[in-house]
Amino acid sequence: MRSLKKLLKRNLAKSEFRNFFNFIWSQAVEKSEGRFIPSEHIDRWCDELQHHTHTSKESARKFAKSEILHAFGPWLFFKKKTSLELFYFSYKQDLAAYHVRKIKEAMLEIPEFAGVEWLSPADSVIHCRWPDTKITLRITPVGFKGAKRGPHPHGVICDDILKDPTQRKLNLEELNEMARVFREEVLSMPKEGGFCHCWGTSQDPTDLFNENKTRKNFYCTREPARFTREGKLFSLWPDMFSLERLEEIEDEVKPKAFNKEYMCAPVRGEEGYFSHAEIEDIIDRDLQEINPDDYSTQDEIYGGFDIGKKRHPSHLALFVNRAGTLVQIISKWLDGWDYSDQIEYLVTLCSKLSPACLKYDNTRSEFESYAEKGDLPDCMEPVVFGARNKNEMAALLESRIRAKENKKPKPTIILLNDQRQKNQILSVDNDLHSPESPDGHGDSFWSCSLACEAAENGSGSYVN
Repeated sequence: MRSLKKLLKRNLAKSEFRNFFNFIWSQAVEKSEGRFIPSEHIDRWCDELQHHTHTSKESARKFAKSEILHAFGPWLFFKKKTSLELFYFSYKQDLAAYHVRKIKEAMLEIPEFAGVEWLSPADSVIHCRWPDTKITLRITPVGFKGAKRGPHPHGVICDDILKDPTQRKLNLEELNEMARVFREEVLSMPKEGGFCHCWGTSQDPTDLFNENKTRKNFYCTREPARFTREGKLFSLWPDMFSLERLEEIEDEVKPKAFNKEYMCAPVRGEEGYFSHAEIEDIIDRDLQEINPDDYSTQDEIYGGFDIGKKRHPSHLALFVNRAGTLVQIISKWLDGWDYSDQIEYLVTLCSKLSPACLKYDNTRSEFESYAEKGDLPDCMEPVVFGARNKNEMAALLESRIRAKENKKPKPTIILLNDQRQKNQILSVDNDLHSPESPDGHGDSFWSCSLACEAAENGSGSYVN
């Protein structure tokens, strides 16, 4: 009877990945973890891998994402239909090697793989052959940044390729580069008819996980540890993480970390001063930048200018005050401009638009000599950044973005649809720090904050 049950389980395991995971792979899980706890979400995720060639999944840490991905290649090998080559990607090479080593350790623990001939002695590379056949399995670990087209495996597994969310978050330019690598290098790797499974943690609402949602061949899911259905709260894995245990974890690690690690909140969204949704809500996609040569208004104009030259660009943000709402009319990036050219541009612009006040960053005194010579327009007011006034200016911008009327959001600042401006605003975190990148250093965050300061406390006036 036991041998009959064992044979039945083997046959079931060959036909369905969920059965392989529950009946075969679970043996290794139980030996390494001390127990195996099945779950509806595990069965469902196994089905997704089996029935979709391309999947993209965001879900909580410790909820068996990697374990399921680990088991997928060995299951295909266990079916003994054909030889298989896989690339296993993680953010770094050593992490990819760790995952492949865990796969090999699991296979060595499972009796059903006892007769497998190991063709490579390396513990972080899998190359083996099924007994008395020519059917082989090869799994190669690859660091995601090192991905290059050329090899064409049968499948690609991407396991947390955007870095652990508990570590340093990637800046937007790094995320854009990762998205390019995935788009141009990784997606074209699998042989025709092969598969690509990308599971992990999103870092930004514009990253490759979100790009995958626009790809018709990808089956995309987002499953937080805790969710609401018909007004009732549930745990995704109740027998492992009860609602009470999830509450304990949230209290231990604090809400922001919990949202990143367990609730699928993009890392940057949780650590940024503003959320992606907040900035999207104040962007008017129909708003057009003005032509200073033919623009006329009776409303006052206010602006902010964050100065840069070599490592960082300068950025100008000009707004017209329409009944208390600052509506952006100019977003100008000055990459690599000499200070004399920047001042000539500002003088010309001020002569045409007559701003009431244009605040500029004078922390490093770049314009000091020009001001002493009287070369700056009277409307330009210097601001020396310090911890206190930076927080005050950021709070002014925040008060406009998060303004409410009758308890409903009603922002009092409207931005032009400038992607670079948006990205640099979003790059600033809760400590008012931002990563350095080729596109800037949070410059538009500070130009907009300076403009809010000019509208609130500016005393300058332009006399033509």
